[in-house]
Amino acid sequence: MIDDSDTFAPFGLYEDDDDPGRFCLMMPDLDMEKVEDIFRAEGVIGNGHGWGAVAESAARRRLPEIAGALESDPESGTFVVDSLDLGALRRLAELPQRAYHDRELLTTLVREADPAPDLLY
Repeated sequence: MIDDSDTFAPFGLYEDDDDPGRFCLMMPDLDMEKVEDIFRAEGVIGNGHGWGAVAESAARRRLPEIAGALESDPESGTFVVDSLDLGALRRLAELPQRAYHDRELLTTLVREADPAPDLLY
């Protein structure tokens, strides 16, 4: 079982206890709050759904070869992306992790995202 909260911190990479072979990348809302101002400045709600829109867009634009292997499943308080392909999920994890620690990159990814209208201020 994979239970890794360090490699891609503040994102955690986990294997589903109830569905071995299914993996998820997660981040709770307490960590989202630390960069929510970037989302707000771009008119996007920085919750789990906002992060989901950023991750989906980033995968389509920057990692198209893995986009089909990812399934976004966020909640308002938790960012979640699932996959049966651990390698694809690890590749995706590198991008939002870098962006979380690089405000300029995160701003770019939020601007490139195509969030649903209910995620806009």
